[in-house]
Amino acid sequence: MIVDLSGMQRILESSADLAYVVVEPGVTQAQLSEYLISQNLPLWMDSTGAGPDTSLVGNIMERGFGHSPYGNRFQSVSGMRIVLANGDVLNTGFGHFPTAVNQRVFPYGVGPLLDGLFTQSNLGIVTSLGLWLMPKTPAINHFLCMVPEHEDIGPVVDALRPLRLGGVLRSILHIGNDLRVISGGMTFPHQLAPGVSRLPDSCACNCGRPSASAHGPCQVALYGAGPQLAYARSAVRAALARTRARVQFLDERKLAGARRRPACSVTLRRDASCAPRSRLAVRCSR
Repeated sequence: MIVDLSGMQRILESSADLAYVVVEPGVTQAQLSEYLISQNLPLWMDSTGAGPDTSLVGNIMERGFGHSPYGNRFQSVSGMRIVLANGDVLNTGFGHFPTAVNQRVFPYGVGPLLDGLFTQSNLGIVTSLGLWLMPKTPAINHFLCMVPEHEDIGPVVDALRPLRLGGVLRSILHIGNDLRVISGGMTFPHQLAPGVSRLPDSCACNCGRPSASAHGPCQVALYGAGPQLAYARSAVRAALARTRARVQFLDERKLAGARRRPACSVTLRRDASCAPRSRLAVRCSR
C-alpha cells in the first residue's frame, strides 16, 4: 500500500525565539525556505542536494543528511505525531502530555525514546514533526578543496578529522570523487563502458574550469562571526598544508559573482587520443 501525503502541506507552527517549525509531510524544502523569507524569520533551514521539491519529513524518515551544522537531520527533530496501523495517534516525547510546553525543544519524554522506530520502517505514518532551525550567523564561508588523485583523499580526511572533532568545522563534510561529479550531471555512460557495472579507470572527469559547488572532493560551510571564520580558515589551511589538497574559500561576494554567470553545462565527448578506449570528459561551458 502506498499512501500519498503530498497534499499535507501545512507549516503548523514556528518560533523565532526557540528556532523551530512544525511541518507536515508535504512541506518541501522550497516551501519552508519561502516561508522563512516571507515571515522575515532570522532562521536558516538545513538543505540537501535533492532539489527544492524534496519533502523534509520524507528525507528525515530516511535518515537523510544535509550540509549545515544541523545536517544530521534526525538529530534536529523534536516531537513527532504518528498514526499507527490500528488508527491510534502517537505523539512522541512530551507531546503525549496535553499541557506540555517543551515538546519542541526537548525531544525526550518519559521512558524509551520511540522516534527512531519510525525511521526507515513501516511501523507508522508520521503526519507532522518539530524541526529545529539554525539561527542566522553574521557571516558564512564555503570551503572547498580538490586533490589531483583519488589516493590523495585519505590524507585530507585525516587532516580534517581533528578540526571536525574539535568543533572548528561544525557542518557536515561532503567528500566525493570524479564518479560522484559525473553522476551529478548524467546517467551511466553505457556507450563508453558497455557490459560493466562500474566506470572503468579508462573514463575520467576532466573539467578545465570546475564548478565550485560540484567538483571538490571535500565541501563544507563555515558559520559564525568574522573572527571565528578567520580562525577556521587559518586552521584549515594549516591542517591541509601537509596534503596535496588545493584549498579555496568562497564568501558572499564571490558567490554573488558566480550567480551572475551562466550555469555550467555538462557535455559528453569521445577523446580520440584514447582510442580504442573512450575517455569521458566533463567540460564546463560558460
